[in-house]
Amino acid sequence: MSSVAKRRSSRSRQSASRHLDFGYHGAVNAGTTALAVIRNLSGHQGVTIATNNLRIPAEAPEGAIRSLYVFGGGVNLTAQATIGPIAFPSAPGADGLEIQCDLAIIVVGGVSITSGYSTSNLHEAAMMNEMLNRATRLGSRIGPS
Repeated sequence: MSSVAKRRSSRSRQSASRHLDFGYHGAVNAGTTALAVIRNLSGHQGVTIATNNLRIPAEAPEGAIRSLYVFGGGVNLTAQATIGPIAFPSAPGADGLEIQCDLAIIVVGGVSITSGYSTSNLHEAAMMNEMLNRATRLGSRIGPS
């Protein structure tokens, strides 16, 4: 990666993390680009994150995250992510709790004017769609391929 691309990428992660203010609730999908956004939360406080990214709990800056929720079903070991519905069981046998968030940070494989966002994993695409439908705002980023 060139030094210009690295600076642009760093500014993009910092810009995305600036949108997660105190008390904000964010949904963040898996991948190293989304993880980099979370790493840029140092200096933030009181952010609630819901994610399928299994690396976030260990790598989030201390004090930035008020609450952290991991959703999904089975684990994709290579991606270090859960793949499944965005649901939080409320009680045995009950439907999961419906969640909403202020900002969804979604990293995608590509963007097309006619087709929209794309990813190579169908289960992940369904999860991203759920995240988009539950968010007030979207912060998307095209990840490296």
